[in-house]
Amino acid sequence: MTSVEYKFRVIEGGECGHGADVSDVADAIRERARRIFTRDGYHWPMAMVLSRVPGGLAPTIISPESSINEQGSKTAFLTAVKRLIKEHKGVAVITVTEAWKLVGQTAEEWLADANHRPMRLHPERLEILGVTLETRGGAQGWSAPILRDGAEPTLGEWQRSGSLLVGSFCELLEERPRA
Repeated sequence: MTSVEYKFRVIEGGECGHGADVSDVADAIRERARRIFTRDGYHWPMAMVLSRVPGGLAPTIISPESSINEQGSKTAFLTAVKRLIKEHKGVAVITVTEAWKLVGQTAEEWLADANHRPMRLHPERLEILGVTLETRGGAQGWSAPILRDGAEPTLGEWQRSGSLLVGSFCELLEERPRA
C-alpha cells in the first residue's frame, strides 16, 4: 500500500492590528472569502490560527497545496491545523471551506438514517461557502449558498449558522480571547 503525502502552505507573520478582536478578524475573513470566490469561482480550504502577541493577535494561515476531496486529505488538513494551534498557542481559529449543507434534514437526522447516502448526493443538499470562528468558549459559523445557475458561480448572502458549544478545535485553543 502506497502512502500519500499531503502538502500544505503555511504563512506566518504580521499582526491583525493593535487591540484586534477575533470577531472583527472573522468578519474581514468572511468578506475576503467572498472576494476570492467571486474572482476565482471557488475557494480553497484555509484556516487562520490566531495567537496572542503584545498589543494584539498574530495570524498563521494554512491551506492545502492541492485539492482535498477525499477523506485522507481532509484528515491530514485537520491534523495540520491542530499542530499549528499547539505550536502557536492559538487562542482562535477561523476556517473557510466549501461544503454541503442539508436543507430539509439536520445532520443528526441524516446520520441516524440507516439508508443515508453521501451528502453530496442527497436531494435536499445545498452547496455553501462556510466560515467558522472557534475559540475556547465555543464556535460560531456563517454560510453563503453557492449559486451555479449562471455562466459563473456566485455567492448568496451570508447567513449566521448560530453558536455551537464545541467545534473541531475548541478544546485545543488557549485561554478565551478578548471579546
